[in-house]
Amino acid sequence: MAENCVNYLNRGFSEVVGVLAILANLVLGLLVRNQTPLMMHGYRKVLYGSCVLDGLAALSHLLIVVRPSMESDVAITNFDGVLPQIIDSFGVLPEGNLAYLIVIEFFFQLNTLSYCFVPFTYRYFHIVRKTNLTKTQFLLLILLYLWPTTVLAISLPTMAAKSFGLMTEFLGPATKTCLRRIPFFDPRFASIEPIKGFAFSALFSLFFTFIFPFFLCYFLFKIFKKLNEDVQKVSASASRMQRQITMTLTAQSVVPLIFVALPTFYAAHNLFHNKEKTLSLRIFFNSLSVVPLINPLTTLFMVKNYRNTLLRALRISRFQRKTTTTSVLSKATITAFPMPLDPLRSTRSF
Repeated sequence: MAENCVNYLNRGFSEVVGVLAILANLVLGLLVRNQTPLMMHGYRKVLYGSCVLDGLAALSHLLIVVRPSMESDVAITNFDGVLPQIIDSFGVLPEGNLAYLIVIEFFFQLNTLSYCFVPFTYRYFHIVRKTNLTKTQFLLLILLYLWPTTVLAISLPTMAAKSFGLMTEFLGPATKTCLRRIPFFDPRFASIEPIKGFAFSALFSLFFTFIFPFFLCYFLFKIFKKLNEDVQKVSASASRMQRQITMTLTAQSVVPLIFVALPTFYAAHNLFHNKEKTLSLRIFFNSLSVVPLINPLTTLFMVKNYRNTLLRALRISRFQRKTTTTSVLSKATITAFPMPLDPLRSTRSF
């Protein structure tokens, strides 16, 4: 079992973020079920979908923990997680087949980002088009946004697995005591025509993802325009709730995109100018791994019912701890300093 060459700092960071993200999504799921305001009930399926996808993304990152780096100007992936070590010890995925583990990691990490476009599309149909999407229609909406990144998540590791022999021959063997690293397919150093054609077709699907932000801006404009038109037609409380829903979905859609966009621009700039390539890749992948934690925290903070419920729970827990501490101290004081007996009544006097 290859246990050496593990970056324990990277593993520790991933495990802490993964555990916190799983807990945050569990808490959010419970609050969505029990504390969602009546006017937000139609959006519970959106929040449930986010909880499930973010929770699974956090779990996969917790178990696999990829660590990208550059070697001889080729992007490679090392594994710091527990699951690859266990699989390697049983010999289930020999040679380059270990790359198929990256499919799981990429699928959830990339699709948590693509899911950010779902809430506002749903909101657009609900408030502007006055259409309540059925479960089937909502599932089709999710598939529409997730298919480009799904194709990319499957194609890149598959190409790495198929070209493992050639790329390893170019790079040379890894340290024998380490779990084998997976070099990604690079057409500059390994010419395999079927894989090259598949690579370009897979990257072409990614361009659809770049179109989605323009749809998001259009939906934002239409939704806020509709809210401004309806401000005189509804009560003040209803108007506040509608704006709260809109701001919550805005935060859930925009915050993760901004959180990932900045590291992406930084990584792209450094890769283009041949500066700190390994550091840039790690910053990009770590920013993706934090999205499953940022998403639920944003929703918990933005929705008033969820925020107040959490604050009440924290106050009750703090009050119970204080009460327990006071009770224990009182019992200890009575035991250490017993009150004197009244000789006439044979009871303890005050």
